[in-house]
Amino acid sequence: MGTAATRKRKRRRSGSRLGSGSRSGSGSGSGSGLGKRRKRAKTKAKEEEDEEEEAGREGVTESGKGRHGGGNAVTGGETGTGAPPAGTESGSGSGSSSLAEFRSRAKGGHGDSRQSGGRGVADAGADVGSGGGGGGSGGMLSAGGKQLSLLEETVHLRRAGKLKELTKEELEAEEERKLVEAFASTKALVSAAELAEGGRTVQPLPTTWRPPRWAQERGPEVYEALRTKYNIEIKGEDVPKCLTTFEAMKLPPAIVKHLVGKSILKPTPIQMQGLPTILSGRDMIGISYTGSGKTLVFTLPLVLVALEEELRMPLMPGEGPVGVVLSPSRELARQTHQIACDLAAALHADGGPKLRMALCMGGVPVKPALEMVDEGVHAVVATPGRLLDMLKKEQFSLRLVRYMCLDEADRLISDGFEEDMRDILSFTGKAPRQTVLFSATMAQSIKEFGATALVSPVVVTVGRAGAASLDIIIEVEYVATEEEKMSYVVNSVLDKTEPPVIVFSSSSSVVDALLEYMMIKGVAATAIHGGLSQSERLQAMDDFKNGKADVLIASDVAAKGIDFPHIAHVICVDLPKEFEMLPHRLGRTGRAGNVGVASVLITPRDDPIMLSDLRAMLIEAKQRVPPYLLRDATASASATEACPMCGGLGHRIADCPLVTQRARTNARSRMRRGDEHRVGDY
Repeated sequence: MGTAATRKRKRRRSGSRLGSGSRSGSGSGSGSGLGKRRKRAKTKAKEEEDEEEEAGREGVTESGKGRHGGGNAVTGGETGTGAPPAGTESGSGSGSSSLAEFRSRAKGGHGDSRQSGGRGVADAGADVGSGGGGGGSGGMLSAGGKQLSLLEETVHLRRAGKLKELTKEELEAEEERKLVEAFASTKALVSAAELAEGGRTVQPLPTTWRPPRWAQERGPEVYEALRTKYNIEIKGEDVPKCLTTFEAMKLPPAIVKHLVGKSILKPTPIQMQGLPTILSGRDMIGISYTGSGKTLVFTLPLVLVALEEELRMPLMPGEGPVGVVLSPSRELARQTHQIACDLAAALHADGGPKLRMALCMGGVPVKPALEMVDEGVHAVVATPGRLLDMLKKEQFSLRLVRYMCLDEADRLISDGFEEDMRDILSFTGKAPRQTVLFSATMAQSIKEFGATALVSPVVVTVGRAGAASLDIIIEVEYVATEEEKMSYVVNSVLDKTEPPVIVFSSSSSVVDALLEYMMIKGVAATAIHGGLSQSERLQAMDDFKNGKADVLIASDVAAKGIDFPHIAHVICVDLPKEFEMLPHRLGRTGRAGNVGVASVLITPRDDPIMLSDLRAMLIEAKQRVPPYLLRDATASASATEACPMCGGLGHRIADCPLVTQRARTNARSRMRRGDEHRVGDY
């Protein structure tokens, strides 16, 4: 018993001399005053703890303490500031020494250990740095030195008056910005090999075309005045000159003569800026209203690229093409191919070489295209589905392609077909390639996406993307029920103008029902929609163009890009599923400077957001807005800028139906990859 008590007293004396291993950290020496010194040490420790809490509120962390995660780190049993070793909990005293002596030694050995700003400072030669803020991280600390959550940090900043409260308008703008970034932040529209190498070349395609000398000598203010006069907006570096005649563009005389024969005497605004830009070898994004002559802007350079290549070195059998145009529908591809063939035939008739233009699309035999490839094909106009199928079967190659155009690019790169386009581009070679994108309704998100695939692109805009042509008189008709529409169209709307007339509907079944009803009423009509075979669709188009049918009833498959001559009247029996399709429908009339009439039928069941967009379109085009449309328009029509997603003026992107629809379309496209259906096959 005595022996144990003796050992206990020895350990106590040893602990007081060494000042280590004590559970309290306020060890005393032998002799009198032990209890008083312990009491004073505890009181001083409490005062220092209060000081530390106060410093934490001010964002200041005091090192040299061994508590709350803000004390000194220990390495090899030694402290960087003279604090007690790892075994102690408190660090407020040391052996028989007083607290004042301990603090004096700490200052003398390593300087003042208090660091402001919530950060620890570590001496390069010291065993351990004094860790503030739980290891020197940049977060905000609580009173106890613990890391605050984001919510707690927000509350703290708001109480301190350091957090700015955003207005409702600022919150909406931030939300719209994030939505645009979400839809625009996709991979660049380049092949997988180009992505692996960091993208395409940064140099535009070399070309031998130059504007006339007199055009080069003109000052920039002259061209700025021309662009202002014709409502042409440009964006890009070193933009080529704006030329107002075909002769100034140095087109072959045979081409100019052919255009005059088609009653095309002078270029339209999109042609004034677009043709010199593409002929200069620059990548381009072209946006203009329907009927403005966009097809000629990209088809004419396609033929000239083929002509230059043939004159430089004729193509051998099996070689080519050197140019490709991709279209989202068969009808549009067929129309573009016909224009290219007419231009090539005009050159050949004037003594030029024979240029072979192939058409590759679903629903027609592939043999004629393959026969042309065997001879050496100069250019290909195709739908993505058929083209990708032929490339995978190695029926021809794209290694020589130096010119590529995406017509109606908003459809080709936004409806979930980006991977198909990237697969097609993976078959191209590494030689410099010129890429151009065209559409009448290309929203800001699509322009940003397309810009990732282009080299120093020039963006040419005539009018606002998605705006209706000012040459169209738009009349909105209110119908009480869906059942009344067919009789109302035949008995009232058709009589407004002489034929030819196009009637649009979003539903194939409505198209068939309208055709049957008109035939019963004795109206010479024909119909086209995606459910018909290719031969039936071609027959309907030919009958309408040749005058055998006065009325063409069509789904939206015929709404984009197809050029019907002298259409007097367009009737929309319903609103399209996507509002950006409405300008395409209306644009089948009022083309090439002619005045047309468009009738739009609405019912009480139509989407209020669509009605708001329609109201905003009428106001922008300076058309009459009927009272019932003003009454039914929603408050979302207060948007002052076009929706970055679809271009509609009647809503913000947060309310845009296209956001949800595009997300669903992209998901379905990813699920069906590998199936036979592709964009060009409907």
